[in-house]
Amino acid sequence: MMRHNIQQPGEYWSRAIILVDMNAFFASVEQLDHPEWRGRALAVTNGKQGTCVITCSYEARAFGIKTGMRLREAKSLCPNLIQVPAHPDRYVEVSRAIMETLATLQYSCQTLR
Repeated sequence: MMRHNIQQPGEYWSRAIILVDMNAFFASVEQLDHPEWRGRALAVTNGKQGTCVITCSYEARAFGIKTGMRLREAKSLCPNLIQVPAHPDRYVEVSRAIMETLATLQYSCQTLR
């Protein structure tokens, strides 16, 4: 993949549309912090002994795992599912860094729900 160093704003595009997909954010942060989990089915749960999937990676979603699903059911769909307790302080830290970076851009922001 070729990458370009853009010297002047607008050199290639007069404007850009950027989508920040935060749908599986907690799972993505866990995969960021644990590279060995990248590309693997992962579920973030409500604690070490958690019984409910708070969110899951896209790899887990491919098995039919969904937010709010009981962990027992999720593991029946994907026996190799990695269970990770939530780390809220870490998610806040990464979220703030993302928002600070976005704030440096000149943009018109629209929230899609």
